[in-house]
Amino acid sequence: MAVGVFVVGMHRSGTSAVAAALEALGLDVGAAERQMAPDVANPAGYYELQETGDLNDEILALFGGAWDGLPQLSAGWELEPGMTPYYRRAAAIVGKRLTKDRWLIKDPRIAPLLPLWRRAVLDRCAAVLIVREPMEVAWSLALRNGMPILTGLALWSDYNRRALVGLSGLPVHVCSYDELVSAPLATTTSIQASLESWNELSADAEVEAAAARIQPELRRNTWPRDNADALEVPGEIERLAKFLADLAGAHSVFEPGHPPPSPWEEALLVERRTGLARLRAATSEVEAAIRQRDERDEEAKLAIQQRDENALERAALGQQLHARNLEFDALGESARAEREHVVADRDRVGRELEAVRARLAEVEADLDDVQTRRRNAEKALRVTTRRLEARERSLPIRVARAIKRVRRR
Repeated sequence: MAVGVFVVGMHRSGTSAVAAALEALGLDVGAAERQMAPDVANPAGYYELQETGDLNDEILALFGGAWDGLPQLSAGWELEPGMTPYYRRAAAIVGKRLTKDRWLIKDPRIAPLLPLWRRAVLDRCAAVLIVREPMEVAWSLALRNGMPILTGLALWSDYNRRALVGLSGLPVHVCSYDELVSAPLATTTSIQASLESWNELSADAEVEAAAARIQPELRRNTWPRDNADALEVPGEIERLAKFLADLAGAHSVFEPGHPPPSPWEEALLVERRTGLARLRAATSEVEAAIRQRDERDEEAKLAIQQRDENALERAALGQQLHARNLEFDALGESARAEREHVVADRDRVGRELEAVRARLAEVEADLDDVQTRRRNAEKALRVTTRRLEARERSLPIRVARAIKRVRRR
């Protein structure tokens, strides 16, 4: 029993319109904040989880491709050990982001990657394949992406052929974009009936509300059908378009087979892949050069910042040095004044010392004179004493005694 639905189709083929209708019928496309935001290319919204597209882009890039240049994938690629992380991420998207038994996953990139997504949901799924006129898709891609018309046609063929292979064995409803926008109620009713029969939808689903989600006015008249100079659709593309148109309706077990691509398609796609690979390589080189430039710019900015910081530091040190010089000058001036004061004191003290020395010399001279006079006086006294003693010895004793008494008095 199926428990979820894949919406499959080429870019610019109406997958978003189908997803909008199926959400109105009760299928869960994920939280609005996790979906791709509407833009000029799809103003009504994509009804597609951003992480689904991101995962698919990573897988395509891993094999050297992209959405506009699908890589060549060998049989059983989804079972390779290197695919395990991607398979688990796909399973986590279904298991964590969507309602368990009423989920809807839509992304045109799923068409070439269906083997991995089917493995992630264990083939418990059904699908709606929507097909649009190849020239309309090619013109839409030319207007939106500047893609050459023939490249757009070859890419339309590649997506649809891979979808035919990838959906083989599943319950699939094939619908036409023309019928979806021209008869939205009838087409939505037909899709609802198929999904109900596969237990994907309940019988009471509001088909009118779902049909109201289809906005025919958003279909752009991109293909100048009446222009005689317009490129004709190659026969191989027309035959594949008719083959797909004949598959319209419900297929409980989808076993369509698939016509092989023409040589010119393969050659054009190989050239496209090669060109994209070269472009990616050139882009990588440019990005590497830009990173190197940015790194050099960052280094230059850091150098300038360091230079400015050094300049500020030098200015601050200069100011400190200037202040220190002023301080040293003040100290020098103070030292000079102090030195002059000391010199003046030294000179004054020297002069005073010289005066003291002169006075001392005078005193010493006076002292020497006094000592000389004293010695002379002592000498004279001794002479006088000896004379007196001699006289005493020569005078009478009475006279001598009288003299002594006189002396004692």
